Amino acid sequence: MNGPNTYGIFYLSLYRKTKDERNANLEEDKVFIAGVAKSGYRIACLIKEELEKISGREVKLGELQVNKKDLFAPYKFSFDMDELSGHSVVLVDDVLNSGAVLIYAVRYLLSVPLKRLTTAVLVDRNHK
Repeated sequence: MNGPNTYGIFYLSLYRKTKDERNANLEEDKVFIAGVAKSGYRIACLIKEELEKISGREVKLGELQVNKKDLFAPYKFSFDMDELSGHSVVLVDDVLNSGAVLIYAVRYLLSVPLKRLTTAVLVDRNHK
């Protein structure tokens, strides 16, 4: 659904989520953002840019590759998982349908002790 206000609605959603993350991670010197490949990663890139602008903190961006047809298949992640230990992580995806990808991605990220894990999803279609 593309219309004249689609970009504006997207930007407002992105800005609001970015401000929420900044406020939630005020005491953090470094925040990790993990974007689910492909579209989730593109949104994560935008969140990283905005979060760095408004927070002045180091924001590290990684891409999490998930086999959406086989959620038990090995995940590929651009971070070494030990690097996340003790830090805050934001998991980003574009659309929430059944929630399965997000749940398995959260399970994967929780294989190391994190300080905080939050999720950011642009569109929630789980209300069907």
